[in-house]
Amino acid sequence: MFVSLPGLANGPLRLPEARTAPRMRGDRARRSRRLQDSSSAPQSNKGERHFHQTQEPEHETLGGKRIDLFSPRSGLAFYLPLVALIAGVITASTLGVKRFMQRQKDLVVEFGETAVYYGNTKQNLAKIVQDYKKKLGPGVKRGQMLQSYAQFLVAERAVSVESVTDLSMVQELLGISDASAAKAFNELGVQLEKQPSLLGKLIFLVERSLPESIVSSKELLTLRASSPQDDTVISQLQRDMLTRCYRDIVERALDKDEELNEPPANEAQVLRLPEADVSAIFSAAVAQRRQASNIAEQAVREAQLGNAMKQLDVADAEDTSASASNSVQGPRAFECNSCAYTIRPAAGREWKFFGDSFKCPVCGSGKDQFSEIE
Repeated sequence: MFVSLPGLANGPLRLPEARTAPRMRGDRARRSRRLQDSSSAPQSNKGERHFHQTQEPEHETLGGKRIDLFSPRSGLAFYLPLVALIAGVITASTLGVKRFMQRQKDLVVEFGETAVYYGNTKQNLAKIVQDYKKKLGPGVKRGQMLQSYAQFLVAERAVSVESVTDLSMVQELLGISDASAAKAFNELGVQLEKQPSLLGKLIFLVERSLPESIVSSKELLTLRASSPQDDTVISQLQRDMLTRCYRDIVERALDKDEELNEPPANEAQVLRLPEADVSAIFSAAVAQRRQASNIAEQAVREAQLGNAMKQLDVADAEDTSASASNSVQGPRAFECNSCAYTIRPAAGREWKFFGDSFKCPVCGSGKDQFSEIE
């Protein structure tokens, strides 16, 4: 369509043709035609037109087929129960998974506690590990079980050769490689960062249960990095702990055999104690034991001497008492040599009757004329 307008140098102005609306099919086409007819109808049909607009049912098409959204079979009423069922299944599955995961965590903690308290022999440890493997199933991480055991071990036991060997034994029974065990111990060290005493015990046990190649590698074993203390301080604390541990072993050995001449070698090997330190600790323990023995013997001798002195004092007291008893025994009898008059003064009162002026009441003889008779 062309329209000529005056004043255009380039010729007639081309105007776009009006596009015709696409042809609608089905219900929408019929509905559109009814609306057009009702709009062109007289005013008297306004109510009827309103009736057609409001009473027309809502329909959707799917693949050319009519679908009533509120139909019991093909609408929302059909899908709502299915959606509710799916939501219920998903909720139940989520809760089941959460409970299962919590149960797994509880079993891991229970394993560590049971193994520490009741795994006093290799047979008991093996049985406990086997039982909890079955309870936890194939999907459990063995590293978590090792972490749980190590955490209870450092919390409930003192550092000793037995603790080191038990930790190595549990790692072997769980079938964990040295690298995986080091990774598990590193994670546990991060958890014990705010408990330096437990972390120090864990470092002591781990550095003697894992191979020296892994212990010397700062990339594989990062336990010391979890401690807030300096590495020099950590080394000194570990050395003091090692000295006390081996000294206790030597003391127990000397209690069993006072004539022991050689230091315990197997325990020193497990603790990875240098030979020079082994000899120094053993010699110091023996010297201290001898000094204590000498002090005890000296105390015994002093006690014996004190008892002897007490016995002498008792004997002297008995002699003195006997002498005193002999001197005061009585009454004593005195007889006058002139008239045979006899006087018996009370014991201890002889001086009153034999003063300088005493005379025999019968014959008047002086006291020098009286003789003691038995």
